[in-house]
Amino acid sequence: IVAFQVGYLIFRDNMSQMASRATVHSVEFTPLPVFQVLNVVFPWDLPPLAFMQIVFVVALLSGVLSLVGFKTRFALPLFALVTLYIKTYIYSHGSYHHTEAILHIALFALAFSPSGQAISVDDFLRRKRNTLKRDHAGHSARTQLTLLNPLRGESAFARWPVMLVQWLFGITYLSAAINKILLDGEGLFGTVWMNGYTLQSYFLADGTVRGSDLGIWLGHQHLLSVIFSWVAGIFEGTFFLTLLFPKLIWFFVPAAAMFHIGIFAAQRADFFQYLALYAVFFPWTAIVKAIAHRLQKSSSHGHVFYS
Repeated sequence: IVAFQVGYLIFRDNMSQMASRATVHSVEFTPLPVFQVLNVVFPWDLPPLAFMQIVFVVALLSGVLSLVGFKTRFALPLFALVTLYIKTYIYSHGSYHHTEAILHIALFALAFSPSGQAISVDDFLRRKRNTLKRDHAGHSARTQLTLLNPLRGESAFARWPVMLVQWLFGITYLSAAINKILLDGEGLFGTVWMNGYTLQSYFLADGTVRGSDLGIWLGHQHLLSVIFSWVAGIFEGTFFLTLLFPKLIWFFVPAAAMFHIGIFAAQRADFFQYLALYAVFFPWTAIVKAIAHRLQKSSSHGHVFYS
Protein backbone atom coordinates (compact mmCIF):
# COMPACT_ATOMS: atom_id res chain seq x y z
CA ILE A 1 0.00 0.00 0.00
CA VAL A 2 2.84 2.38 0.86
CA ALA A 3 4.71 1.40 -2.30
CA PHE A 4 1.67 2.21 -4.39
CA GLN A 5 1.25 5.62 -2.77
CA VAL A 6 4.93 6.49 -3.34
CA GLY A 7 4.63 5.47 -6.98
CA TYR A 8 1.37 7.38 -7.29
CA LEU A 9 3.04 10.56 -6.07
CA ILE A 10 5.76 10.21 -8.70
CA PHE A 11 4.05 8.79 -11.78
CA ARG A 12 0.82 10.76 -11.50
CA ASP A 13 2.94 13.91 -11.58
CA ASN A 14 1.60 15.41 -8.37
CA MET A 15 4.46 17.89 -8.27
CA SER A 16 3.44 19.37 -11.63
CA GLN A 17 -0.18 19.52 -10.48
CA MET A 18 0.87 21.52 -7.44
CA ALA A 19 3.08 23.80 -9.53
CA SER A 20 0.24 24.61 -11.92
CA ARG A 21 -2.11 25.38 -9.04
CA ALA A 22 0.42 27.60 -7.28
CA THR A 23 0.12 30.15 -10.09
CA VAL A 24 -3.66 30.59 -9.84
CA HIS A 25 -5.24 33.63 -8.29
CA SER A 26 -6.21 33.25 -4.66
CA VAL A 27 -9.88 33.70 -5.61
CA GLU A 28 -9.79 30.29 -7.29
CA PHE A 29 -8.37 28.69 -4.14
CA THR A 30 -11.20 27.15 -2.11
CA PRO A 31 -9.59 25.10 0.67
CA LEU A 32 -11.33 21.93 1.69
CA PRO A 33 -12.14 21.64 5.42
CA VAL A 34 -9.51 18.93 5.87
CA PHE A 35 -6.89 21.10 4.19
CA GLN A 36 -7.82 24.04 6.43
CA VAL A 37 -7.09 21.85 9.46
CA LEU A 38 -3.76 20.63 8.05
CA ASN A 39 -2.63 23.98 6.71
CA VAL A 40 -1.49 25.34 10.07
CA VAL A 41 1.62 27.01 8.62
CA PHE A 42 -0.39 29.23 6.25
CA PRO A 43 -3.85 29.28 7.85
CA TRP A 44 -5.20 32.21 5.82
CA ASP A 45 -3.31 31.95 2.56
CA LEU A 46 -2.28 29.70 -0.30
CA PRO A 47 1.01 27.92 0.55
CA PRO A 48 3.89 29.03 -1.72
CA LEU A 49 5.24 26.60 -4.28
CA ALA A 50 8.62 26.35 -2.51
CA PHE A 51 6.89 25.10 0.61
CA MET A 52 4.86 22.53 -1.37
CA GLN A 53 8.08 21.31 -3.00
CA ILE A 54 9.56 20.70 0.46
CA VAL A 55 6.39 18.87 1.47
CA PHE A 56 6.66 16.69 -1.65
CA VAL A 57 10.27 15.75 -0.84
CA VAL A 58 9.26 14.95 2.75
CA ALA A 59 6.47 12.75 1.40
CA LEU A 60 8.88 10.78 -0.78
CA LEU A 61 11.50 10.36 1.96
CA SER A 62 8.98 9.34 4.62
CA GLY A 63 7.35 6.99 2.11
CA VAL A 64 10.62 5.20 1.38
CA LEU A 65 11.41 4.92 5.10
CA SER A 66 7.91 3.56 5.75
CA LEU A 67 8.25 1.07 2.92
CA VAL A 68 11.44 -0.48 4.29
CA GLY A 69 10.29 -0.09 7.90
CA PHE A 70 13.01 2.22 9.22
CA LYS A 71 11.92 4.50 12.08
CA THR A 72 8.42 3.34 11.18
CA ARG A 73 6.65 4.80 14.21
CA PHE A 74 7.70 8.27 13.02
CA ALA A 75 7.92 7.83 9.23
CA LEU A 76 4.53 6.21 8.58
CA PRO A 77 2.34 8.77 10.42
CA LEU A 78 4.34 11.54 8.72
CA PHE A 79 3.83 9.90 5.32
CA ALA A 80 0.08 9.56 5.87
CA LEU A 81 -0.15 13.19 6.97
CA VAL A 82 1.86 14.83 4.18
CA THR A 83 0.26 12.78 1.39
CA LEU A 84 -3.17 13.80 2.64
CA TYR A 85 -1.95 17.42 2.75
CA ILE A 86 -0.79 17.21 -0.87
CA LYS A 87 -3.99 15.62 -2.14
CA THR A 88 -6.29 18.03 -0.33
CA TYR A 89 -4.16 20.93 -1.61
CA ILE A 90 -4.68 19.76 -5.18
CA TYR A 91 -8.41 19.21 -4.62
CA SER A 92 -8.78 22.68 -3.11
CA HIS A 93 -8.47 24.15 -6.61
CA GLY A 94 -11.56 22.73 -8.25
CA SER A 95 -13.08 19.28 -8.69
CA TYR A 96 -12.20 16.45 -6.35
CA HIS A 97 -12.73 12.70 -6.51
CA HIS A 98 -13.34 9.85 -4.12
CA THR A 99 -10.95 7.21 -5.45
CA GLU A 100 -8.18 8.01 -2.94
CA ALA A 101 -10.41 8.13 0.15
CA ILE A 102 -10.00 4.54 1.30
CA LEU A 103 -6.27 4.66 0.57
CA HIS A 104 -5.71 7.65 2.86
CA ILE A 105 -7.84 6.09 5.62
CA ALA A 106 -5.78 2.89 5.27
CA LEU A 107 -2.50 4.79 5.62
CA PHE A 108 -3.64 6.43 8.85
CA ALA A 109 -4.92 3.08 10.16
CA LEU A 110 -1.52 1.51 9.45
CA ALA A 111 0.20 4.48 11.08
CA PHE A 112 -1.65 3.78 14.34
CA SER A 113 -0.99 0.04 14.19
CA PRO A 114 2.18 -1.86 15.17
CA SER A 115 3.54 -1.58 11.63
CA GLY A 116 7.29 -2.08 11.49
CA GLN A 117 7.30 -4.62 14.32
CA ALA A 118 8.06 -7.50 11.94
CA ILE A 119 9.81 -7.96 8.59
CA SER A 120 11.31 -4.47 8.59
CA VAL A 121 14.61 -2.69 9.12
CA ASP A 122 13.46 -1.71 12.61
CA ASP A 123 12.71 -5.35 13.40
CA PHE A 124 16.02 -6.53 11.94
CA LEU A 125 18.05 -4.04 13.96
CA ARG A 126 16.13 -4.84 17.15
CA ARG A 127 16.59 -8.59 16.70
CA LYS A 128 20.25 -8.11 15.85
CA ARG A 129 20.80 -6.19 19.11
CA ASN A 130 18.95 -8.87 21.08
CA THR A 131 20.92 -11.63 19.38
CA LEU A 132 24.25 -9.98 20.19
CA LYS A 133 23.23 -9.71 23.83
CA ARG A 134 22.21 -13.34 23.98
CA ASP A 135 25.28 -14.39 22.04
CA HIS A 136 27.44 -12.88 24.77
CA ALA A 137 25.37 -14.89 27.22
CA GLY A 138 26.33 -18.12 25.41
CA HIS A 139 23.09 -19.11 23.67
CA SER A 140 23.23 -21.77 20.98
CA ALA A 141 22.60 -21.23 17.25
CA ARG A 142 19.21 -22.95 17.51
CA THR A 143 18.19 -20.57 20.27
CA GLN A 144 19.36 -17.71 18.07
CA LEU A 145 17.13 -19.02 15.26
CA THR A 146 14.14 -18.84 17.58
CA LEU A 147 15.07 -15.34 18.63
CA LEU A 148 15.49 -14.28 15.02
CA ASN A 149 12.02 -15.49 13.98
CA PRO A 150 10.22 -12.29 12.91
CA LEU A 151 6.80 -13.84 13.54
CA ARG A 152 7.34 -14.88 17.13
CA GLY A 153 5.70 -11.71 18.47
CA GLU A 154 1.99 -11.08 18.76
CA SER A 155 -0.09 -7.95 19.20
CA ALA A 156 -3.75 -7.37 19.93
CA PHE A 157 -3.58 -4.28 17.73
CA ALA A 158 -2.11 -5.85 14.59
CA ARG A 159 -5.30 -6.96 12.86
CA TRP A 160 -7.68 -4.03 13.37
CA PRO A 161 -6.36 -1.83 10.49
CA VAL A 162 -6.64 -4.78 8.11
CA MET A 163 -10.21 -5.50 9.22
CA LEU A 164 -11.07 -1.79 9.06
CA VAL A 165 -10.08 -1.56 5.39
CA GLN A 166 -11.91 -4.81 4.63
CA TRP A 167 -15.09 -3.39 6.16
CA LEU A 168 -14.62 -0.11 4.31
CA PHE A 169 -14.62 -2.04 1.05
CA GLY A 170 -17.70 -4.00 2.06
CA ILE A 171 -19.56 -0.82 3.04
CA THR A 172 -18.39 1.10 -0.05
CA TYR A 173 -19.54 -1.53 -2.52
CA LEU A 174 -22.79 -2.16 -0.66
CA SER A 175 -23.48 1.59 -0.63
CA ALA A 176 -22.91 1.72 -4.40
CA ALA A 177 -25.34 -1.17 -4.95
CA ILE A 178 -28.01 0.36 -2.72
CA ASN A 179 -27.73 3.69 -4.54
CA LYS A 180 -28.31 1.90 -7.84
CA ILE A 181 -31.64 0.47 -6.69
CA LEU A 182 -32.85 3.47 -4.68
CA LEU A 183 -33.88 5.37 -7.80
CA ASP A 184 -37.13 7.23 -8.24
CA GLY A 185 -39.79 5.77 -10.47
CA GLU A 186 -40.28 2.26 -9.14
CA GLY A 187 -41.12 2.72 -5.50
CA LEU A 188 -38.59 2.10 -2.76
CA PHE A 189 -36.49 -0.35 -4.75
CA GLY A 190 -36.12 -0.51 -8.50
CA THR A 191 -34.03 -1.73 -11.38
CA VAL A 192 -34.01 1.46 -13.43
CA TRP A 193 -30.21 1.66 -13.24
CA MET A 194 -29.98 -1.86 -14.68
CA ASN A 195 -31.98 -1.04 -17.82
CA GLY A 196 -28.78 -0.66 -19.84
CA TYR A 197 -29.49 2.87 -21.02
CA THR A 198 -27.98 4.40 -17.88
CA LEU A 199 -24.70 2.57 -18.36
CA GLN A 200 -24.74 3.32 -22.08
CA SER A 201 -24.89 7.02 -21.29
CA TYR A 202 -21.88 6.68 -18.97
CA PHE A 203 -19.95 4.74 -21.61
CA LEU A 204 -20.66 7.34 -24.29
CA ALA A 205 -20.00 10.38 -22.08
CA ASP A 206 -16.77 9.08 -20.52
CA GLY A 207 -15.58 7.49 -23.75
CA THR A 208 -16.02 10.74 -25.64
CA VAL A 209 -14.55 13.08 -23.02
CA ARG A 210 -11.69 10.81 -21.94
CA GLY A 211 -10.89 9.29 -25.30
CA SER A 212 -11.88 5.63 -24.93
CA ASP A 213 -12.82 3.91 -28.20
CA LEU A 214 -13.93 0.87 -26.22
CA GLY A 215 -16.26 3.04 -24.14
CA ILE A 216 -17.81 4.60 -27.26
CA TRP A 217 -18.31 1.16 -28.79
CA LEU A 218 -19.91 -0.20 -25.60
CA GLY A 219 -22.16 2.86 -25.55
CA HIS A 220 -23.83 1.48 -28.68
CA GLN A 221 -24.27 -2.06 -27.28
CA HIS A 222 -27.50 -2.12 -25.31
CA LEU A 223 -27.58 -5.84 -24.49
CA LEU A 224 -24.00 -5.79 -23.19
CA SER A 225 -24.82 -2.70 -21.11
CA VAL A 226 -27.77 -4.52 -19.53
CA ILE A 227 -25.56 -7.49 -18.67
CA PHE A 228 -22.77 -5.32 -17.27
CA SER A 229 -25.26 -3.30 -15.24
CA TRP A 230 -26.62 -6.39 -13.52
CA VAL A 231 -23.13 -7.83 -13.03
CA ALA A 232 -22.01 -4.57 -11.39
CA GLY A 233 -25.07 -4.42 -9.11
CA ILE A 234 -24.81 -8.06 -8.01
CA PHE A 235 -21.03 -7.83 -7.48
CA GLU A 236 -21.25 -4.66 -5.40
CA GLY A 237 -24.24 -5.92 -3.43
CA THR A 238 -22.61 -9.21 -2.45
CA PHE A 239 -18.97 -8.23 -1.91
CA PHE A 240 -19.62 -7.83 1.83
CA LEU A 241 -20.01 -11.63 2.04
CA THR A 242 -16.21 -11.84 2.02
CA LEU A 243 -16.33 -10.42 5.56
CA LEU A 244 -18.52 -13.30 6.72
CA PHE A 245 -16.96 -16.04 4.57
CA PRO A 246 -13.25 -15.21 4.06
CA LYS A 247 -12.71 -18.03 1.57
CA LEU A 248 -14.84 -16.07 -0.91
CA ILE A 249 -11.92 -13.66 -1.40
CA TRP A 250 -10.41 -16.08 -3.91
CA PHE A 251 -13.41 -15.36 -6.14
CA PHE A 252 -14.32 -11.77 -5.26
CA VAL A 253 -10.86 -10.17 -5.23
CA PRO A 254 -9.89 -11.33 -8.75
CA ALA A 255 -13.41 -10.38 -9.89
CA ALA A 256 -13.00 -6.94 -8.29
CA ALA A 257 -9.64 -6.46 -10.01
CA MET A 258 -11.15 -7.31 -13.41
CA PHE A 259 -14.13 -5.09 -12.59
CA HIS A 260 -11.99 -1.99 -12.06
CA ILE A 261 -9.59 -2.77 -14.90
CA GLY A 262 -12.65 -3.02 -17.15
CA ILE A 263 -13.94 0.34 -15.88
CA PHE A 264 -10.59 1.93 -16.65
CA ALA A 265 -10.47 0.42 -20.15
CA ALA A 266 -14.00 1.56 -21.00
CA GLN A 267 -14.36 4.80 -19.05
CA ARG A 268 -10.79 5.80 -18.12
CA ALA A 269 -11.89 5.95 -14.47
CA ASP A 270 -8.80 5.26 -12.34
CA PHE A 271 -9.40 2.99 -9.34
CA PHE A 272 -5.90 1.52 -9.25
CA GLN A 273 -5.70 2.39 -5.54
CA TYR A 274 -8.21 -0.37 -4.93
CA LEU A 275 -5.97 -2.94 -6.60
CA ALA A 276 -3.23 -2.18 -4.06
CA LEU A 277 -5.68 -2.12 -1.14
CA TYR A 278 -7.01 -5.60 -1.98
CA ALA A 279 -3.80 -6.79 -0.32
CA VAL A 280 -5.65 -6.59 3.01
CA PHE A 281 -7.75 -9.61 2.00
CA PHE A 282 -4.84 -12.00 1.54
CA PRO A 283 -3.58 -14.21 4.41
CA TRP A 284 -0.06 -12.81 4.50
CA THR A 285 0.69 -14.20 7.95
CA ALA A 286 -0.04 -17.75 6.82
CA ILE A 287 2.07 -17.24 3.69
CA VAL A 288 5.07 -15.86 5.60
CA LYS A 289 4.77 -18.56 8.26
CA ALA A 290 4.84 -21.21 5.53
CA ILE A 291 8.02 -19.65 4.12
CA ALA A 292 9.54 -19.42 7.61
CA HIS A 293 8.68 -23.08 8.23
CA ARG A 294 10.48 -24.07 5.03
CA LEU A 295 13.54 -22.04 6.04
CA GLN A 296 13.60 -23.63 9.49
CA LYS A 297 13.25 -27.07 7.94
CA SER A 298 16.18 -26.32 5.64
CA SER A 299 18.25 -25.06 8.56
CA SER A 300 17.75 -28.35 10.37
CA HIS A 301 19.59 -30.02 7.48
CA GLY A 302 22.55 -27.65 7.81
CA HIS A 303 21.73 -25.33 4.91
CA VAL A 304 21.60 -22.14 6.99
CA PHE A 305 24.78 -20.51 8.28
CA TYR A 306 25.12 -17.95 11.05
CA SER A 307 27.56 -15.12 11.43
